[in-house]
Amino acid sequence: MRKLNNLIQPHWHMALYVYSTAVIMTIIYDFGGHLGLSVIYRNYAGVLLFTCIMLGAGVSYAGARLAGALPLRATKIGLLLPLLWYLKELWMAIKIYGFGAGIYTGLQGFYLYYFGLIFMVMGVFHLCLECYQKTFVKRYKAMWRCSAYFFVPLLLFLGIEVLGWFFLGIDILFFRGFLEGYRLIFM
Repeated sequence: MRKLNNLIQPHWHMALYVYSTAVIMTIIYDFGGHLGLSVIYRNYAGVLLFTCIMLGAGVSYAGARLAGALPLRATKIGLLLPLLWYLKELWMAIKIYGFGAGIYTGLQGFYLYYFGLIFMVMGVFHLCLECYQKTFVKRYKAMWRCSAYFFVPLLLFLGIEVLGWFFLGIDILFFRGFLEGYRLIFM
């Protein structure tokens, strides 16, 4: 185990812990009934899985930053679990609806807002880390890095949605806009 731990850079350790937890909780949540686990334990696993999916990016980002990664590299590390979860969801949609419709389903607004929210979570963790470093770490007293770029994707998607409502009278990224696009492409 020590040899494996030495092969993996310390920046990735927290992300891999969060990812391993998410994989184990997915197995318990999805297949726990076949293993004889009660519903209450599977529900606890589901709550922990949801926590990993929603907050795992921020925890991975913070772990990478505390291990010495720069913000851009830590952002890439933080996006590991959300990206893998999105690809799993995309694969499930492709299995259900076929390739073209499955890809289009993966482009709907819920997933775009999910990634906007993930960036916002990483921005909040970044802001907390900056406050911690500015307060307690002497060599960072004069530094202050910006966390505003984490909020740009969510603001962009919200702006597109508001413009769609204002000019077209429909939501572009959610239900009605999604169905109109689906009808135009696949029907």
